[in-house]
Amino acid sequence: MSGKLVYISGSITHSPDWEATRRKFDLTEQVIREQGGNPFQPYKANAHLNKDSEGGRSQIFASDIEAVHNSTVVVAYMDEPSFGAGYEVCYAIGRGIPVIGIFSLHKKTPFMEAALESSKNSVVICYETTPQIWPHLRNSLRFLLE
Repeated sequence: MSGKLVYISGSITHSPDWEATRRKFDLTEQVIREQGGNPFQPYKANAHLNKDSEGGRSQIFASDIEAVHNSTVVVAYMDEPSFGAGYEVCYAIGRGIPVIGIFSLHKKTPFMEAALESSKNSVVICYETTPQIWPHLRNSLRFLLE
């Protein structure tokens, strides 16, 4: 196992279907492990912090950015608008960290898709149904984690 850190970004706390989003993130974690990566899910890593306090939010931000900074790859779900996910993606692109941007064909965010397409080391995956994500994610991770 390479143990290379792979950050999983995306809106989970504001998702209209929290359980479905959590399952998708957990399956993403599984695929990352299958490909030899070490997944980092912020909502799990920061579960002990109080997101409703200013100190807690500051700690969460610092933890998330440190993890993105130390990542080999960022996997970003861009299905739901999220300032945090957008910042994480732009931070990663700015540092030259490859981003795998995953977009639902039903909920595309053209600005983020264009940003990823202009980044020379990022990948865009568009899907109609969740099962379509996994083969593309496996192939992208296999290449980026070599």
